[in-house]
Amino acid sequence: MGDRTANLDKTTPDVGAAIPATTTGPTDTHIAQGFTGQHLSVLPGPVTESSLRAPILSHLLVTDCGYYPKAYNHGFTRPVGAPQTIVIICAAGRGRCGVAGADHAVGSGDVLIIPAGTPHAYAAVPDDPWTIWWMHVAGDLVAETVEAGGFSATAPLARLNDLSTCTALMRDIIDAHEHAQTRSALIAATGTAWRLLALLASRDSVIDADSNPLAGVLAFLEEHPSSHLTLTEMADLAALSPSRFSALFRQSTGMSPVRYQVGQRMRRARELLDLTSTPVAKIAQLLGYDDSFYFSRQFSKEHGMSPREYRRHGKG
Repeated sequence: MGDRTANLDKTTPDVGAAIPATTTGPTDTHIAQGFTGQHLSVLPGPVTESSLRAPILSHLLVTDCGYYPKAYNHGFTRPVGAPQTIVIICAAGRGRCGVAGADHAVGSGDVLIIPAGTPHAYAAVPDDPWTIWWMHVAGDLVAETVEAGGFSATAPLARLNDLSTCTALMRDIIDAHEHAQTRSALIAATGTAWRLLALLASRDSVIDADSNPLAGVLAFLEEHPSSHLTLTEMADLAALSPSRFSALFRQSTGMSPVRYQVGQRMRRARELLDLTSTPVAKIAQLLGYDDSFYFSRQFSKEHGMSPREYRRHGKG
């Protein structure tokens, strides 16, 4: 959010009149920052410019970050967007965000990512104001990292599966950033930001175990890598039609259900090859393959080497 105080010079990119997400004109009824117990850290412009030319930091740099507890009356609008990508994690309460012509309700456990240069407005809900952790990030790898997680101007919101881990990472980012007079502190903040964005990009942190119908299927496939379920059998476990199940599965994991199932079997195969002396034929049997030669061909296709070559290959 990079919410600098409202009386800063109008050329500052983050300055704008704060408005509710559902309104169309400026208003002075919302404030950008100034909440009891808040944390706020903003890099000076010259430090941002020099850091974005430095090794490591040029790929990803946290320019602004903060924590706003029970941010009553909080809101912001940027008619031409922000120069950085904005990441907001709602830890409690509720808010709204208008972006790309759509209005989004933001609740506890949601993450909102607004790409750089995207016009938007957001505000806390008056009767249940949100508590948010937020950061602005810039750098030449930010856009593709965010896109890898399926976030865009038209899909800016997702539900977090592990809110506590994500807020803990945000806390570490702020702790490091508040000592950002040193290059090492900036690199520490960047490293933690990479970890957070990687979690979001992998989608591991945005599969909601309570509401996502795929959660039970994913858990079953991970716990039973020897299973060879058909698409219809997996869809039945999720109580979905095969077509709907397949579409949701690709959206959540980035791959087909069959491909994911093979991946789980190969993961278990690697563990057995690395950690035991179990013969390859026995490993094939343990993973549900009647034909050990077919297992070896599939393993070779996945890894570029046979199971025996993989076992001989030096690791660690």
